Amino acid sequence: NKNLITIVLLIVAGIVILSYTNSTGFVTKSTRGVTTVEVSPTDVGSGDILLVGVKAGAKGYSNPLEIWKVDYADINDDGIYSESERRDNKVVDIKTAYCGPICTKDASGRSIIKYKVTTLKKGEYYVKTTDIGTGNKIKVYFDVV
Repeated sequence: NKNLITIVLLIVAGIVILSYTNSTGFVTKSTRGVTTVEVSPTDVGSGDILLVGVKAGAKGYSNPLEIWKVDYADINDDGIYSESERRDNKVVDIKTAYCGPICTKDASGRSIIKYKVTTLKKGEYYVKTTDIGTGNKIKVYFDVV
């Protein structure tokens, strides 16, 4: 009986641990019902592939995903860019409605979009979408180096 209980507890512990990772190596957060977005790697060069992982929330997310370039309009008196003075520019729409040649699904149901960085200049960017269920905007940053 003690051996059976130990085996059952080990199986349960394994399931819990595996629920926080998946086969692509991304670490996921336990945010049921809310859209999550991840990018990998966070530093990409021209010609590299940016992987964008999207797990839709209970009511989905706005489509297409957008890539925006951070554009600081002004530097404050301390020589630091001011977030309130940003005039970001949308540079790319990534449609994910049909998971075709640039997109695959992993074991957790997350869409993995492969975006080849060819037209983006060096700088700071983010992938943006909105969780439809909560109305929250989701921004995940990366750099083109």
